[in-house]
Amino acid sequence: IIAEDFNGDGHIDLLLLGNLNTSEVETPRNDASYGTLLLGKPDGNFSYISNSQINLWANGDIKNARLITIAGKRAVIIAKNNDSVSILSLPHLSP
Repeated sequence: IIAEDFNGDGHIDLLLLGNLNTSEVETPRNDASYGTLLLGKPDGNFSYISNSQINLWANGDIKNARLITIAGKRAVIIAKNNDSVSILSLPHLSP
């Protein structure tokens, strides 16, 4: 979970990333998430933004994510278990 004001409106938003590919025999994999962005509202609630609206498709066994800046633009670097690191650009949400 990354808590950050992604759209520059002064309210904290939540970027939720991750899947769980390792589990016990009795428990199925939890691998259907592509990530979720919840935009903070002035009343303390959140509104859901669809993945297709912001081009958010972060799948895989995500273990860690951090907000970084590349050439003055914010991005999220994503570390996956037994996979390559990927970078998620959200330029349309940069304040």
